[in-house]
Amino acid sequence: MAAANLSAALRAPAHPMAKVGYGKRDAPDQAPPRAADFAGLEPREAAIAAYIDRLPEGAAIGYKVLAEELPDYGQQACRSALDRLTRAGHLRRIKVHVPWPTARCAG
Repeated sequence: MAAANLSAALRAPAHPMAKVGYGKRDAPDQAPPRAADFAGLEPREAAIAAYIDRLPEGAAIGYKVLAEELPDYGQQACRSALDRLTRAGHLRRIKVHVPWPTARCAG
């Protein structure tokens, strides 16, 4: 009983969420996860891809956040892994143009 309470107290905080409109988004045509999804990747990329795959929609997946959450990898390792996952077709990063709000000066 004491061990169960100890492990509950040591749980890490939830993964940070991105600002509204950013972060992980589920793909509607994505197949259900399988054990062999990331088998062809290097171990680091496979580990980071599996971690991202388990995150909820809207979770922050920038390389700085991932480096904080994954103590085995630094910022540069996470950034390189995200680039390799993008090139391999496992990750799609989209840039969306956000129009600058027009403000009127009073006076």
